[in-house]
Order: sequence, then C-alpha cells, then structure tokens
Amino acid sequence: MIDVSIVNPITHKSINMMKDSLGNDTLVIQSPPAIFGQFKAAYRSTAGTTIIVSPTTDGSITLTDMIISCDKVQNATITVQFTDGVNTVIIFLGSATDAPINIDIPFAGRWRGWKNARIEMVTVGTLKCNVAIGYYKINSINTQSFSEWDTER
Repeated sequence: MIDVSIVNPITHKSINMMKDSLGNDTLVIQSPPAIFGQFKAAYRSTAGTTIIVSPTTDGSITLTDMIISCDKVQNATITVQFTDGVNTVIIFLGSATDAPINIDIPFAGRWRGWKNARIEMVTVGTLKCNVAIGYYKINSINTQSFSEWDTER
C-alpha cells in the first residue's frame, strides 16, 4: 500500500477529500452542486411575495436549477428575483395571460448572487404558481458585495 495525499502546494492541506458514510477518507471528483446542493419550493395562489431561499448571514446563494409551473390567469405575472432589500436583479419574469407557464432550467454557469441576496417569488394577480429552486450556499468569506458582483458580471 502506498500512502498518497493530494495537497495544495501553498497551504499544504489535503484537497478534494471527504469522509464517506463509514468515516473513510474519499477522493471527491464531483462538482459543488452535486455535493452541497439542496432545493426548496414555494407555492402561491394570491398576489404577494414569498422568500424561497435566504443565504447564511453575509453569505450568498448559487443556483443550480429552477422549475416554475403556473396556471393561465388573465393579467397575472410571476417574477423570480435575487434581492437584498436594496438591490434587485430579476432572474425570470413571466406573463400567464396567454398560456400557463411551465419552465425548467438546469443552470450550467455561475448563477451566484451577492452578499445577503435572497431568492424571492413575486406574483401579481390570483396566480396559482409553484417555484422550486436548486441551490447551494456560499459562506461569507467567498461572497461579494453587490457592487463587486455587479462589476464582475
């Protein structure tokens, strides 16, 4: 048996290792969404705003997936957005006037929000709508302010 570890040459710490269900060290070759991913879903049947996912304090959220399903309702809309209460960026805006909304997005890029930005669903009208968000949380050390985030994108 050869005792081998993959280490970061700067920090000299082992990289890409996790404990398996038996407590053994295991080399990890999967992406963060596959390891840390979670999901939350929210349903509304009246006009209003629902917070679907909030980051940890001073952290951020990275989206992995989004599923939206809404009935056809005259003059009704659905908005899914990142917001910190001051800055808001719309991820999806749909009108359910002409047809029901059914969409699923497996995000492949870096759909990460900024410091303290949560994901909200905003409905206008008596829209029956379900939104499911796949995500993982980023700690405060690796999170950007809105201005840093906005400049980088």
